[in-house]
Amino acid sequence: MARSTAPTQDATPEQIEEAQEEKSALDVLLGASEAKQTAVIKLKPRQGLEAGLPMTIRSLSDREFRNLSTQAEVPVNALNRRARRAGETADTEIDPGLFLRLVVSAGTQDPPFGDPKVTSKFGVLTADEVIQKLMLPGEIAEVAEEIMDISGFNGNNIEYVKN
Repeated sequence: MARSTAPTQDATPEQIEEAQEEKSALDVLLGASEAKQTAVIKLKPRQGLEAGLPMTIRSLSDREFRNLSTQAEVPVNALNRRARRAGETADTEIDPGLFLRLVVSAGTQDPPFGDPKVTSKFGVLTADEVIQKLMLPGEIAEVAEEIMDISGFNGNNIEYVKN
């Protein structure tokens, strides 16, 4: 049996307020757009990067995070080569350093790490390799954390409402 949430003439003030909150949440949902956020950050100046590095970062979608996780998978050990030859499935794990570089690459709008001029300057082929040569490991982790924060992984997305 379906329960009606619309207030009736005999509704209590609490029931009316609950019905209005539900309608309000539906209105908010219907008026919402795809979740996207951007932010401008800057790596602090250091040796080799004297002016610092301003960066425009963006949030990543669930699908993008899943794709990056898949791209960062590596075989667990050398025995997997023999398993693959025998037709078995090889065990994999996510390379954390590679995953963080991929997050930085995918979540950075500017500068364009994969631009041919940039890859040529660093003598590499991919944005991941540019990031690996240009940034210190701690910088990569911090930028990836900022991208993950604006993608909703900061733990500050929920607030409690009065019941």
